[in-house]
Amino acid sequence: MVVLSLFLAVLLVFLLMNAFDFRFSGPSTSSAETGGEVSAATAVLAAAPQPVCWEKPELIPDMLRNPMQPVKVKSQPEAEPIIPSHSETADIPKIPEFAIKGIVYSEEKASAVIGADIIHEGDILQGVTILKIARTYIEFEMNGHRWKQTVQ
Repeated sequence: MVVLSLFLAVLLVFLLMNAFDFRFSGPSTSSAETGGEVSAATAVLAAAPQPVCWEKPELIPDMLRNPMQPVKVKSQPEAEPIIPSHSETADIPKIPEFAIKGIVYSEEKASAVIGADIIHEGDILQGVTILKIARTYIEFEMNGHRWKQTVQ
């Protein structure tokens, strides 16, 4: 049994050496000591840089919005507030402010995430019609009043 174990251990070592191409070698000798010379072609091939085998990717189009940059809001000079009378305020419904989380834009079917809802052009959300979904904004309409909102 001991002989079989010893034989199997030696066989395992031999198989591993062959699998990993391991060779016992004596002390190394340089080519100058042995009188052999390295050919010029071998030296040139060893020193030559290897060419890069990949193509440069296309540049990212400028029209895409960077989602990591905050949206720039243009500040407009404030006009004097007009205080409507009580009868005028009763007729004007309050226009909701939507939290636009993201826009998925495509020519065929654009969609957007507003709050927890996924909406498309033509959908109605809280009485507001979604007219257009562009790359950077959404156009809304309510009671003849139109406005645009950007992604927050």
